[in-house]
Amino acid sequence: MYWKYHIESGDLVGFKYEGRIVHGTVRGWINPDQYEDKSFAEVEPADFDLLIQSGDKEVTVNLADIETNVKEEDRKTDLPLMSEEFRLTGGI
Repeated sequence: MYWKYHIESGDLVGFKYEGRIVHGTVRGWINPDQYEDKSFAEVEPADFDLLIQSGDKEVTVNLADIETNVKEEDRKTDLPLMSEEFRLTGGI
């Protein structure tokens, strides 16, 4: 069911974090199997959480907080960018 939201591991996402938009790499969905038997109409984006990595930091983000999504194949790199961590933590 969760696949209907079209976000997959490896995608670059922009999301709300501490009052601003930051970026990270999707590492996976958290407990998507609990919705396998539900129809699209029976769930809301806020029912889902994603594990997102930015640099060496991992955070859990609700799907409702995702603002932008760039597919893995459209990214300029396959690895999380160092700049993603700086955007997530505010830099040094």
